[in-house]
Amino acid sequence: MSLSRRDLFSVAGKAIIGVGAFSALRYAGANTRSSVPTYLRVKHFGGNIKFWAFDKSRRYRRDQIKQLTRWGYTKLRDNNPLGLSNQGYDMYHARAVAEECLEQGIEYTIVGADRNVGLENLVSADQWAALMARYGKADDARRAIAAIGIGADDPIIRGWLLDSVSYLRGLFPAGVRLQPYNGPELDGAAPWNMYDEDFRDYARSIGFPMPTELSDPEQMNALVAANYESFKGELSALWGTLVMPDACHPYKYSSQWGTIIHYYPWQPERWTPYISEFGVNRFDVNNWAQELQQMPIKMIQDYALNGHEVVDSTGVRYNILEMFLHEPLDPGFFDLWQRGDTRPLWNPRRFAQLKASMTDGRQAPTPYSAVMMDPAAGPAMQSVIRQLTSESRGASRGGNGYDRGRGSGRWFSQTPSGYFDQRRAA
Repeated sequence: MSLSRRDLFSVAGKAIIGVGAFSALRYAGANTRSSVPTYLRVKHFGGNIKFWAFDKSRRYRRDQIKQLTRWGYTKLRDNNPLGLSNQGYDMYHARAVAEECLEQGIEYTIVGADRNVGLENLVSADQWAALMARYGKADDARRAIAAIGIGADDPIIRGWLLDSVSYLRGLFPAGVRLQPYNGPELDGAAPWNMYDEDFRDYARSIGFPMPTELSDPEQMNALVAANYESFKGELSALWGTLVMPDACHPYKYSSQWGTIIHYYPWQPERWTPYISEFGVNRFDVNNWAQELQQMPIKMIQDYALNGHEVVDSTGVRYNILEMFLHEPLDPGFFDLWQRGDTRPLWNPRRFAQLKASMTDGRQAPTPYSAVMMDPAAGPAMQSVIRQLTSESRGASRGGNGYDRGRGSGRWFSQTPSGYFDQRRAA
């Protein structure tokens, strides 16, 4: 069994407690829908790009970073920076990439705890075998260990994850930001949901100690949430400055409720202006490029409809501050870095040739990846980034709910284009 992105959140309405406060931001709750306008501006666009996707050659890396600037990205994110360290990846290369991106005004965010390589060494051989039988791949089995360790406050697992982040803090430059854990994918995702008694029973059945002093499910869930919050606090204190607040992961795909944007967390009152992943399943829509171009606008409208507004430190209003596309490049070609030339990942023509040359299954398109290498989706994404960020710097304070993107040649509509309330479907 191998879990897809939609499998991660297959159960709508899994209640997850706790949302962090936004520092230096004003947040309007979801009870003020009618009073909050749509500010069709995004302060920063980003992309989830692996460190190893950048070439070993500093010269070629410089060209790749310039490419990011042309695309309009000012932030990048790697949700598993240590993921290939057991396969020969040089973490000092990652540090060099982060430094060079910072020099060009591009901030990297790294995830501290998720599917960290080495978690398997903290459990018995029988436990690891049981987890692999359940999940089918090591990354997902590691995620389950991390979720159990954090939610059940296991001192060995928590301590090991803290040590991992301590290593990353010593490695990366000060300008790199930490996301304590991989958002809703670690905290409450259906396959390893520590807020679900069935999953806690499963973890207990394979030998993980679970708290037994609380019999009431709500009290138990509150304890799990408190454990996540205290762990996040420890990671934040260890990292120091530059820690990403809680984030959301919206994805558009087909489900029993139709082809819609699925928001995680699903509760609108828990949405935050930090979207550390968003994507569209190319196989579930008729026009992938068009859907990718429209999705950021639709998310802004949904945020406004549910009363979300922030004001940054300069007084500019937004509904969303950051959006990270999942994934501008294809993350399935680590062997290019090993061989010493990742340039084909960054050029649509060469990438098409690379895919066509594969005979190991990598020739097929993937649901969410290589957006910027698609001949239609790449330009469409560039266009919406330009439209939504062009007025961000020095935008009018307050505003009237409309924004004209320079060079776009048209006005964006403020009218929300419909909203699917997953609470009704839960």
